[in-house]
Amino acid sequence: MVVQGSSWHPKRPKKRSQHADHSWSMDHLEAPEFMCV
Repeated sequence: MVVQGSSWHPKRPKKRSQHADHSWSMDHLEAPEFMCV
């Protein structure tokens, strides 16, 4: 889980360009989790 949170920050802009749909869904699920940790 820690790895996902760390990669979510730097990969946020890259993922949005590659998978706007996937990033949006993951952004909402990972955003709260990463902040909570």
